Amino acid sequence: TVSGDFKTSITIDSLHFTNLQNLEDSVSYDLSFTVKDDVNQIAGMGIIKLPWTDAFGSMGFLTQNKRNAPFEIWQMGLGKEEKEIITLPFPSNTKLAEIPKDIHYTCGALTYSITYKITPKALIATRELSVDKDRVNTGDYDTLKDFFTKVSIADSKQYAIK
Repeated sequence: TVSGDFKTSITIDSLHFTNLQNLEDSVSYDLSFTVKDDVNQIAGMGIIKLPWTDAFGSMGFLTQNKRNAPFEIWQMGLGKEEKEIITLPFPSNTKLAEIPKDIHYTCGALTYSITYKITPKALIATRELSVDKDRVNTGDYDTLKDFFTKVSIADSKQYAIK
């Protein structure tokens, strides 16, 4: 749920789905919501985190140090391609304290990126994850763990506004 990402209440401003009337394998939605008073203050700056819908916050699915069988990515319930765009308007008279750098990771089975666009009034972040292979062999398990560790850190990144 969207509200689980915030300490204060949210208001859904709009929600629109596309591709529900046909038999295509992809559905898109456009969600707009407002959160009030959810910016943490530290040293005169506001600290925010982007509320990615499918963020990898927990790494519990990768707890084994060694695999005796291949890791089946399809069991994670990921779509072949996932894309999410967040437009975060800046409060008046504020801007990002630091311009974030684009992120790109790949591990052979998956590709992940976050790209940023800064406008005078907003941060626009695009998060993409694509599944390139459905199975990771035991010899590539450490690479997969490293990939998801980096993705989890990127999904949890905090941004300062001043």
